[in-house]
Amino acid sequence: MEIKPVKIDIKCDTHGCKNLADYVIQKKKGIIATNMYFCKECLSELYKSIGSVIVPKSPKNMFKKEK
Repeated sequence: MEIKPVKIDIKCDTHGCKNLADYVIQKKKGIIATNMYFCKECLSELYKSIGSVIVPKSPKNMFKKEK
């Protein structure tokens, strides 16, 4: 899955948004590709929503090793 800037004029895929897309999220599986287009504001909202659900785990402490 990749996020790339859009080079063509296309509407944002978010329902109710009338802005032009700034980014495309592209997923390739073999020869088939699926594209989702988002404007900067909708992509930012999506990022915040994903961040509230998926929280990264903290790394293991390298200095405190079990004995």
